Amino acid sequence: APANVKPFKFSAVRFTFLFLLALFIIAFKEYELYKLTYNDKRVSHRVILAVITLACTLSPLLLKSKAKDETYEKGKDYSASDIFTKTFDALEHGQVHLLAAENTELSKLEKEGNLYDNSVRGNRGISYMWDHSYKDGKYYSYFGITPIITLYYPMYFLTGKIPALDNAILFFGIFAAFFTCLALISGAKLLCKNVNFVLLCLLLPTCVAGEGVFYCLQSVSMYVLPVVCSTCFLAASLYFGFNACIDKRYKRDPHNILNYVKFGFSGLCLGLCAGARPTISVCAAVLIPLFLGILLNKKRPVKEKVIKAVSFVIPLFAAVLGFMSYNSARFGSPMDFGAQYQLTVSNINANSLRLYAIPDGIYHYFFHAPSLTGSFPFVSLAFNGMPNYERYRFNYLNVGIAWIPFIFVGLLLLKSSLESRYKTTGFEHITSLQKRAVIITGFAAAFFLAWADFCLAGCGTQYIFDIAPILCISSSFVLLTHSENKNCTKYRLILISCLASIIIVTLFVIGTREGIVHEKYPLLYQTAEEIIQFWH
Repeated sequence: APANVKPFKFSAVRFTFLFLLALFIIAFKEYELYKLTYNDKRVSHRVILAVITLACTLSPLLLKSKAKDETYEKGKDYSASDIFTKTFDALEHGQVHLLAAENTELSKLEKEGNLYDNSVRGNRGISYMWDHSYKDGKYYSYFGITPIITLYYPMYFLTGKIPALDNAILFFGIFAAFFTCLALISGAKLLCKNVNFVLLCLLLPTCVAGEGVFYCLQSVSMYVLPVVCSTCFLAASLYFGFNACIDKRYKRDPHNILNYVKFGFSGLCLGLCAGARPTISVCAAVLIPLFLGILLNKKRPVKEKVIKAVSFVIPLFAAVLGFMSYNSARFGSPMDFGAQYQLTVSNINANSLRLYAIPDGIYHYFFHAPSLTGSFPFVSLAFNGMPNYERYRFNYLNVGIAWIPFIFVGLLLLKSSLESRYKTTGFEHITSLQKRAVIITGFAAAFFLAWADFCLAGCGTQYIFDIAPILCISSSFVLLTHSENKNCTKYRLILISCLASIIIVTLFVIGTREGIVHEKYPLLYQTAEEIIQFWH
């Protein structure tokens, strides 16, 4: 190389990063932190987990936008606002359909039976509200109403304002991160024996990164609010459900009221999850083996088991019946959410569950390759056309969830984690059969949801994050289970996969050149490149 060209450049940022990493590795080895077992009775362990949970909870604030909440004025024209604001405005006016005039051309198409054919609407040059539902001359929202019930109305009653879409996503992103950490800690105490403390600490930010919270904050749209909202309430339902099963006070207080309250919150949060995005609520099936164990336990009084079952079921049914009544008021059927009336790119009525699409769904949701390049950030979401399928499938920027390393390792170790040598659990009343059933159910729910989403919609990043939360938690249980046997090679692989997952998710977010990340941190791309890519 010419004398005036330096192939490598010293970077203070990179040096500091590598120095701190080296210090951690040395301390990790010298103090034998890999042998440290989590003990929830030790104050230091609980404080460290609390600090990490707090950091994960507050991390979405790093992507807070400059969007301002606005004061709601009844009678103001909100036709240009997001669909959740329009739905709130409609409810304030005492109606379930949006405040929009009837479109005579759409009504004519509806009578002809061609309303939901996008090519017909396009050929006739009809203007309409994109991706809204339209039925009987009225516009509707097919998105779940949970965000409006749990955020828009409380905020309006307290402040007179309604949130900007960015802030609504941020709100649920914060609580999604919080309850994900709590669910993972509770589930680990319940299912895993001799939990490795360092791995548990590392899995908390790994799960928060992998479940899609930061993607939702970066890619603000009406599509991601239901995703992050349902993630929040799914994680809350799992936390309260797991925690209710850890009933250590039973011998002292068989009728522990607090325990019944936990079952109630678990059921309520599951109902709210279904009200945000019904398909994601399927993932709460991981609670079934645990709850069945309680109901089938002959040592427990029948009265106690009935109260626990009722505590869970009543709030769940109350929430579900409320949403079903809302559906009936809109479309005349409790099970009609309005998705079939979408004015979107394809006629969704032509979609149905098809068994032969199982391999396709698994490929696109788990193994769909990202776009790989030779320059920073090396990976990005990929757009792969799907021209050879028998019908239209919605396709958007996408990457298979197995490209997040710790989930891929979880899939690899799934079978061996079910072996008898890993039969011990963290709580005496939980059997090895229940532990296996919880793990299998988590992965099975993700595979089912991937197939169903692919058949009924297609694939895109926001759909991938339907299955990400339950896969993150289930994979964590698998990895924690394998850390019990003190296999150094496997343990190193697991730790590296967690660190690599955080890095790769960060690269995916940075690689999206449009969004709040680059608006708030214009030098982040350059700094990250300087740390990672030391060659020129």
